[in-house]
Amino acid sequence: MNRRRYYFVMFLLGLGVILGALYADATVDATELGALGSLDFWGAFGKSVSINLRIWFLIVLAGCFAKLRLLSFIAVLAKGFILGFSIFFLSFVFGFKGFLLVLIASLPHVLFVLPLVIYMCICTSGAGLNTKWLIKCGFGGIIIVFLSVIDGFVLPVFLYEVVKLM
Repeated sequence: MNRRRYYFVMFLLGLGVILGALYADATVDATELGALGSLDFWGAFGKSVSINLRIWFLIVLAGCFAKLRLLSFIAVLAKGFILGFSIFFLSFVFGFKGFLLVLIASLPHVLFVLPLVIYMCICTSGAGLNTKWLIKCGFGGIIIVFLSVIDGFVLPVFLYEVVKLM
């Protein structure tokens, strides 16, 4: 049964990536470039922590109530949408340099945050409210806060230095 859930969640993630890329293709104007040189590090850190904790809270809330379990799948779809949009936008606007930025910027997210969100979504879809599940969600929240520090503070500082070299 977990295999079917895993395939369904991976399908939703892929669908989100495709929809994000299609939306970026329809809305991106190459003349409107953001200022990559000016970056508010503490603002990026706060947004990263806020977004990741909201996703974690949404998944935990979905696991607590059976009627809200669909929200965990929507969270995975949203993560895929954001990933697809950012990959297409940076690759389209900046070309090969944008592709390198995508590799640098999304690698920690794809390697650490997305698998944790997918795992929590699969655990949520089949679990009731029990102690084992709550412990997993608690550790998931601690890990998401730690990864948000990397995703929201260390990575923008590193990207800022890489963009200055390009």
